[in-house]
Amino acid sequence: DTSGGVTGRPGQAVHKHVSIRSVEFGGTFHPAEVVGADGALWMTGRHGNDPSTAPCAIERIDPARISPVAYGLSACGMNIVAGPGALYLETETGQPGTNNVLVGIESFSTSTEVSKILAPNLMTVVGSEIAHTQLAYADGWLWLYGHAADKDELLQISPSRGAVVRSIADVPAIGGTEPLIAAGPGGIWLAGGPGGPATAAFVLSSPTAGGVIRELPAVPGAITVEWLAPVARRMWVGGAAVSTGLHAAPFERIVSLNRSGAVTRKSPLENFGSAPIAVGRQRWTVGPGGTGSCRSQPIWRVNPTTLRTSLVTTLHTRSDPCLDGGYRTVAGVGGAVFVLDGAGGVSPAYLYRVKP
Repeated sequence: DTSGGVTGRPGQAVHKHVSIRSVEFGGTFHPAEVVGADGALWMTGRHGNDPSTAPCAIERIDPARISPVAYGLSACGMNIVAGPGALYLETETGQPGTNNVLVGIESFSTSTEVSKILAPNLMTVVGSEIAHTQLAYADGWLWLYGHAADKDELLQISPSRGAVVRSIADVPAIGGTEPLIAAGPGGIWLAGGPGGPATAAFVLSSPTAGGVIRELPAVPGAITVEWLAPVARRMWVGGAAVSTGLHAAPFERIVSLNRSGAVTRKSPLENFGSAPIAVGRQRWTVGPGGTGSCRSQPIWRVNPTTLRTSLVTTLHTRSDPCLDGGYRTVAGVGGAVFVLDGAGGVSPAYLYRVKP
């Protein structure tokens, strides 16, 4: 069933119980990230071809009609996250004469559609280390992770004022290309992401509970933690089990951990993509997995009891999801999965809606 059709993108492999629609972004707006919040999909990006001067914007997209409405941003940002009634982004400001970058926080009200800089300077990182920072909204707080002044640091931030309420400097060296932060059983969970170690850690989220972080045992059978996803008082972990042959054969498993880091369930090695997202009562995951190809975006459904995945449909995308997909390119809202194709700079970009 392809009710509504596919705009401008023939050749999609479609499951009989799924409908797919797409919207092309072929003008001056270059989308970068998506997030679901307050019943809508929100997309950040730039207007213009010169990234050094092009102004940034955020677009609200109705999940039913897939119709965008654009709003200006006070500053360009990345690592967009959603909180109650607001979206938050990391901002960056270079310091003249140095290689240092000041990392700040920008908020955008989903009701008034107005953005403001909450705090322009919360953390100082060196050059490209801005790419390895992470922002999360978890358990009522904003959390900013980064490698600052030769140490890993985690800041707990007020989402209303942008003030730092706690700075935790004894963060384990979780490494990885994209650090992970998620609210889960026991507190806030941290992991290194692709390229990081097989361990995770958590910290109690209350500002009065102290700053001690407990490093958990290594995820069994994993050499790295690819993603974290809290599900039903457990933390699901995507663990990569081999370091070579990625995308040539199943190489990951889903492991369910309790607050002590003990394994409550795990899947065999299988195919699946990025961190699962909730669509109603279902869990979906998007990405190449062990399909042998980086020229498509398979979409999998995860059985919450067995943790086994099954292929639902495949999007044949323009960008290489293994290299150019970027981060925050998948979101669930309005009973559908939305996939952004082209966040790595491929133009025109497409936004797909996949709905059961």
